[in-house]
Amino acid sequence: VVELTSRKPRGDAYRIGGEVSLLHSQIDAEGPAPKGGAFLVSLRRSYLDVLIRPFLSAADPLPSYTDGQIRGVWGDAAKKGEIATYVIGSLDRIANSEDAAKPRDPESDEHVAANLGFVRAGAIYKRKQGASLLTLAPMVGTNILTLYSKSYEGPNRDELNELDLTRHWYL
Repeated sequence: VVELTSRKPRGDAYRIGGEVSLLHSQIDAEGPAPKGGAFLVSLRRSYLDVLIRPFLSAADPLPSYTDGQIRGVWGDAAKKGEIATYVIGSLDRIANSEDAAKPRDPESDEHVAANLGFVRAGAIYKRKQGASLLTLAPMVGTNILTLYSKSYEGPNRDELNELDLTRHWYL
């Protein structure tokens, strides 16, 4: 059994940080929240697809990703209990440039994109009683898998195909 836990947001002072690399940029903020709580916000976006696009054909697919989280924590599990709320999400994409399907361009082919993502929101309640820890963790969320294509067969014809393969809600 493997149990992974993320650290609690620090509530003693406000902090902001970030990262810039060849693959992505990220920004984080955390600090005290009302009523003795603490919050954490983190966002990340890749940009390799934007940097490399000028050097490749519009028809070449490139990957990208965007993800983020918002968390808030209040209380103490050993006293009256701890409640943590969160929203997390991610979108991974592989696509060629929309310029690959320019109207009225005899050299154009088609724009194709595949998107895979999720969004989850939930709360975790923890209460320590003696040597036991009671945990209650309801969650709701959705998964998204979308395949998309756009092509022009004639000078004025626009054909759009979108296939939403999965969209499930979880409780």
